[in-house]
Amino acid sequence: MLKIEINREDYWNFNKFVLLQRYKATVYSMMVGLPILMVLILLLMKLPFWYCVSFGVIGGAVINYSTYKSMKRRIMKLLEDNKGILGIHEIEITNEQLVWRNSVTEGSTKWEGIIA
Repeated sequence: MLKIEINREDYWNFNKFVLLQRYKATVYSMMVGLPILMVLILLLMKLPFWYCVSFGVIGGAVINYSTYKSMKRRIMKLLEDNKGILGIHEIEITNEQLVWRNSVTEGSTKWEGIIA
């Protein structure tokens, strides 16, 4: 029997890893592209260069940070709706099936369903 304990930090780190792997190009283009885009738009408005660069960098950082916090808040809200995510999870492997348990639910899958 295999016992795994999942806490809030594990849950957040796993989801953050998956999101950054899945949307890597989008995240990096937003982190870099947003400040550059803001600077270019402000330069087109004929504002002073130092103002455009400082507002673009600071504004981009604020928007990126608020997006990060919003994403984290939405992911962590799932913990309130799904009580069985955190805590101890048990996985038992038998010759006939795979059995899993946590504080809320229990289930099993026969090997034919996994292999087929």
